[in-house]
Amino acid sequence: MPNIKFSYTYRDAGGSKKYGEVIFSTEHTIDINTTNSEIRRHLIDGEFFYPDQLAIPSIHFETYIAEIDHDWYFFEGIEITSESATDTRTFQEFLSQLKHFAKKPKNNFLIYGAG
Repeated sequence: MPNIKFSYTYRDAGGSKKYGEVIFSTEHTIDINTTNSEIRRHLIDGEFFYPDQLAIPSIHFETYIAEIDHDWYFFEGIEITSESATDTRTFQEFLSQLKHFAKKPKNNFLIYGAG
C-alpha cells in the first residue's frame, strides 16, 4: 500500500522559508482531497499548527529569535507517495493526534490571523 507524505513550511520573521515533510505508512486507502480538507478543519485558521504538539521534525532556521520568530508551521498538503515511511506512526495515528491537539492553545494563547 502506498504511503502518505505530509508537507509543511516554516517561514521566519524575515520571510525566509524552509520546507519539511514526514512520510507515514497508511492502513487504509484515503481520498487525498477529502483528507486535506479534514486536516485543515483541525488547524489554526485552517493552515497553522505547532510541530512539537504533533512530534513533527523541527525545520527552524539555525538563528531563531523568539521575540520575532514564531513556533507554528504552515500545512502545505498531503499526497500519496511510494517513498518509504520516515515516521513510526501510521497516518491514521498521526491524524488522531492532530485531532487531539486541534486548535489547542500553546503557552496559554492561540494565534489567529498568523502569517
